[in-house]
Amino acid sequence: MKDRVTEKTLTILGLPDDQGVKQVGGRVGASAGPARCFQFLGHFRGQNLAEGAIEAFCRMIPLEGDLEANHEAAKKAIDAIRDPLIVIGGGNDYAAPWLAALSERHAHLGCINVDAHFDLRSDLPQMTSGSPFFRAIERKHLDPKRFTEFGIQSHCNAPELWAYAHKKGIRVVTWETLRSSSILSHFIKEVTRLERSCHAIALSIDLDACAQTVAPGVSAPQAEGLMAADLIAMVRYAATRKKIVSIAFFEYAPSLDVADATGRLLAQAVWHYASLLLANGPKKTKSAPARARSAHTLVPGSSRRGQSGLRARRRT
Repeated sequence: MKDRVTEKTLTILGLPDDQGVKQVGGRVGASAGPARCFQFLGHFRGQNLAEGAIEAFCRMIPLEGDLEANHEAAKKAIDAIRDPLIVIGGGNDYAAPWLAALSERHAHLGCINVDAHFDLRSDLPQMTSGSPFFRAIERKHLDPKRFTEFGIQSHCNAPELWAYAHKKGIRVVTWETLRSSSILSHFIKEVTRLERSCHAIALSIDLDACAQTVAPGVSAPQAEGLMAADLIAMVRYAATRKKIVSIAFFEYAPSLDVADATGRLLAQAVWHYASLLLANGPKKTKSAPARARSAHTLVPGSSRRGQSGLRARRRT
C-alpha cells in the first residue's frame, strides 16, 4: 500500500519562521509549528494508508536569514514544486511568497483567506504577518477582485483595513454573516464564485479563524470562530475541487497550545486533505500557466470567531 501511495506527487512543505509575527508585535512560537505537525502526521494512518504514509511527503525548508531573505528562499522552493502543494507555516506573512510563486504558473489566480484578520496592512516600513495580502495585491500577484476574505471579525480589524478592502473590491464574508448559518454552504458559494473567473485557486487558512476553544495555540486567538468540524468539512470539500491547486495553514504555535489541541486539529486537517488527494489521484486543471512551469518534481521524502492602521501594530 505504501508503494502505491508514494508513487503519486504531493508535497507538504514546512516553513518554520515567525519573524513576521514578532515584527507585528504578536506572540511568537509558530516557527516550531511545521515540525510538530509533521510529528503528528507520522503517527496517522487510515483505511488505505499505512502509518507514516502521509509523513513521507513532508519536507522542511531551512529558513535562517532575515525575513525578506527567507521569503525569497520560500518562493524559490515553491517554484520548484509541482501542484498539489500543502504549506505549513510559520507566520501568515508566508502567504506572500506562496502566492507570488503560484501566480507565476497560474494565470487568473484566485485566493480565499480564511482568517479573523484581513492581513491587509502595509508592508512598510517592514513586512509583518499582518501584511501578506497587501503585498500580494500591490505587487500584482493577486487580483483583489479574485480574492475573498472569509470569516473576518469586526473587532480586530481597523477602519483603514475595511477601507482598503472596499477600495480594492475585495469580497468580504464576515463572521457576523457566518455565525448563525451554515459555514460550509457559504464556503462552497465562495469557491464556486471564484471557479467561474479563475484558472486556479489558493486556499489560505490562518488558524486564528478557529475558536480559541479548539485552537488556542495561535498568536492571536479569538473567542468565536470555526469549530473543528467546520474546518475539516471545508478542507475536505477543497480537496475535491480541481481548481484549488494549493492549501496553506499558518500560525500554529506549539508553545502556546493547550493539550496539543491546535496541533492535532491542524494535523487532522492536513491528513484529510492529503488522503483525499492521494485516494482520488492528482488534480488536473485547465489552468493556463502564467509562465512555463518548473521541470522539477518532488518525490516523497524530499461553526466560529482593533487593529490600528495599515502599518505594523500588535494584533489582537
